[in-house]
Amino acid sequence: MTDQTQKGIVSSNGRTVIIEVGRQYVVKPHNKQKLKHRDRECVLLDVVPVSEFHPRDLVAKVRFLDNNRIGRTELDDLVPLGEPYDGETY
Repeated sequence: MTDQTQKGIVSSNGRTVIIEVGRQYVVKPHNKQKLKHRDRECVLLDVVPVSEFHPRDLVAKVRFLDNNRIGRTELDDLVPLGEPYDGETY
């Protein structure tokens, strides 16, 4: 059985991140006023549409590591865990 992971590149707001299902990320929104899920560690489970009426708008379905719950966040808010990014390591 081969383990196939899905990868993609998200480029928005001057940030380019390679998104990989099963990888750990930290939620770091560019917008300073956006506080929901900020600085929370998570694992990317899937990339899903926002709703059936907006199938082109995609969000990340994640499992948060602090409480093991599933949630959704914007794809461009994710920063890889343990890798330097914008001069900091998260």
